[in-house]
Amino acid sequence: MAANGIENNSSHQTASRPPPMPSPLRSSKFCQ
Repeated sequence: MAANGIENNSSHQTASRPPPMPSPLRSSKFCQ
């Protein structure tokens, strides 16, 4: 169970990481 929880957490973090990256990029483009 612990391994599953860790794997699930890692997957969630990876998916959550990509979205924040494009956010700043969009803001920079809009600002420019």
